[in-house]
Amino acid sequence: KVAAATRPGAPPPILVSVTASPKQVVIQISDMGGGIPYTMSERVWEYLFSTAPADPDGTRQLPTPEEWGNVTYRGMGLPLCRLYAQYLGGSFCLMSMPGVGTDAYIFLNRIDAGRGPGCFASIEGI
Repeated sequence: KVAAATRPGAPPPILVSVTASPKQVVIQISDMGGGIPYTMSERVWEYLFSTAPADPDGTRQLPTPEEWGNVTYRGMGLPLCRLYAQYLGGSFCLMSMPGVGTDAYIFLNRIDAGRGPGCFASIEGI
């Protein structure tokens, strides 16, 4: 456990851990921000779905068609993280305890640096 001094009223700290083996890199991101309610655990993978509070005027503004290329809207982060991890041959998963916090894990395979610039070394004889 890591104890961190924070100013009064500040959100709990976010902890990041990175570990690696010869074949894999794992990144863990942990918070104590209350977790994801059970009823919303499957919806977090939907684009534009968010558990964040509504805007101050009580609405949640969705992007206009002209703004669809902007990936900084609420509800884009988790689906895109999972998509990028899968694209890179890894995985992304969440473990949440409602009322407590959430741990996110990114698993990525290491690139075989020993193969050098000719990454197609295994097919040289063809």
